[in-house]
Amino acid sequence: MNKIKIILIIFGVVVLFFVSEAAYVINHPSALSAYTLKTARIISATDRTDIAFFILTKGKLELPSDQNYKTIVKNYLSSVPPKYDLPRVYYDLALISYANGQENLTPKLLESSINLDPGFSFWYVELANYYLSRGQVEIGRKVLDDCIAIDAPRKHCQDYLNSSFNNNQPESTGFLKESINKFYETRDH
Repeated sequence: MNKIKIILIIFGVVVLFFVSEAAYVINHPSALSAYTLKTARIISATDRTDIAFFILTKGKLELPSDQNYKTIVKNYLSSVPPKYDLPRVYYDLALISYANGQENLTPKLLESSINLDPGFSFWYVELANYYLSRGQVEIGRKVLDDCIAIDAPRKHCQDYLNSSFNNNQPESTGFLKESINKFYETRDH
């Protein structure tokens, strides 16, 4: 074989490798996320937190520029246990946002919990309660109606609708945190 054929074969193999890798990443977004976080070692911890938050929210939410908030989120994300469910991470971030002056992120993060785990009533109830506490009754009722339409979470959502919601008596945001923790503790054991 002459040198040109060998070079063309090697070039073809290299191109095929990169095309197959690109196709894999396109079909597996988590691979891109993992690669992005892995390569993020070369930038600051704050920037890594921004990247993690961006990936976690699929770019739908931007981490506010408040450095104190970023530090709190960074500390939280670095302390999440490996077996922690992703909907629970969103829930915790919603409560962190609420408690640290970033309330505009709270409903979007709670919606992410719902989207990831639509059969878990606690996410719906927290979101409906959040809207009720803001006087956005119709939006809160829509959240509960969506929950009631699903078999698994129906009873809990109906109970909340009949008690606190219909009586316009919202709880404090995060009122289900302890119940959620107990649920996960019993489930994980």
